[in-house]
Amino acid sequence: PSLQMQIGTSHSQWTELTGSFYLGALAYTETSTAKDTWKFFFPGRWNTIRLEARGAIFTVSVNGQQVHRYADAGHPDEAPISFQVHNDEDSMIEFKNIKIAELR
Repeated sequence: PSLQMQIGTSHSQWTELTGSFYLGALAYTETSTAKDTWKFFFPGRWNTIRLEARGAIFTVSVNGQQVHRYADAGHPDEAPISFQVHNDEDSMIEFKNIKIAELR
């Protein structure tokens, strides 16, 4: 099963869902949804998003502000990292300065 941290900038992923965790068939739950990301995320501009995974605890920061802390005992181990884009003709998605580090 996959756990997806959302970065929403399209018609299918609203900005308000940035930092939320999509849980597949469960979609979004009260605890998996970030509440105040919209205060710190700026569509159309470069944003810094940090996802820290320590065991089953996931912390998301947007532009230096913690926006969500999510715990999911179903995902305590290492897992692949990937990027998924919902394609439509009006979308342009760009990433820069992607860094992945093992935490100690």
